[in-house]
Amino acid sequence: MHTFVRVVQAGTFSAAGRQLGLSPATVLRAINALEDKVGARLFNRSSRRMTLTEAGEIYAMKVDVILNDIADLSTEMSRLQTTPRGILRVQTRVSLGIRHIAPLLPAFLERHCELKIDLRLSDGQVDFSGENIDVAIGFGPMTGATLLTRKLVASPRVVCASLTYVDRFGTPTIPSELSHHNCLTFRSQESQPIWRFLRNHELIEIRVSGNLQADYGDVLREAALSGLGIVLLPAWTIADDIKAGRLVGMLPDYQASPFGFDHDVQVFTHRDRHRTLKVQFFFRLFD
Repeated sequence: MHTFVRVVQAGTFSAAGRQLGLSPATVLRAINALEDKVGARLFNRSSRRMTLTEAGEIYAMKVDVILNDIADLSTEMSRLQTTPRGILRVQTRVSLGIRHIAPLLPAFLERHCELKIDLRLSDGQVDFSGENIDVAIGFGPMTGATLLTRKLVASPRVVCASLTYVDRFGTPTIPSELSHHNCLTFRSQESQPIWRFLRNHELIEIRVSGNLQADYGDVLREAALSGLGIVLLPAWTIADDIKAGRLVGMLPDYQASPFGFDHDVQVFTHRDRHRTLKVQFFFRLFD
């Protein structure tokens, strides 16, 4: 098969033979044997030029796939005898990286001592090609035929506040009551941010306001913990605080931010990069 491909690329038996370090006669015998095996003539031969037959055209398309699969299989088999090594470049959101990804890395690097991790914390858009990123962990949308995406955990939005705030100002029982509370929000292009809720297939939009806006969820979380106001944050951000009683969830009968794209925490990588051992082992962190 390799000889056939080289002949197609070189155009003649003699040119292919020179590239392969074989005599033209040896190349001819290999092609004759291949034609006997497939039961069809693959080349039209003349004294002046050589072209592919119809069967040869079909064979040329198929054999390229077969040889690539064989190469991939050989690579996979060799990986069984190797260990992950080199630099693994990982990008994730600032809060997510500090709170949930960074704590996993010491034990991972202890197991794979030939591997180095370059952890990049940024809330900006991931640029796989420009930044040479191997793995990104964050929220959608990030789609493409060359990307592999794996969902790690669902993380719905939660409305919450501290007990201190609740004791002073009470708990809203329906979304419309949020307009009378101090709501701490992400910075927005809108003059007055909108929080959206869904209940019984009915969409409810509430304009909220407060005395603090910020770019980072951790700023809003700290302000809520201090009793300043009510926040709407992903569950992964405040799950420990709610479990410990530092924050209290609100409006449990309503689905908050129902049409957002960032409910699921996902891990992304290029399809080609997923073949590397270092990326495959990193993915296993989340099994």
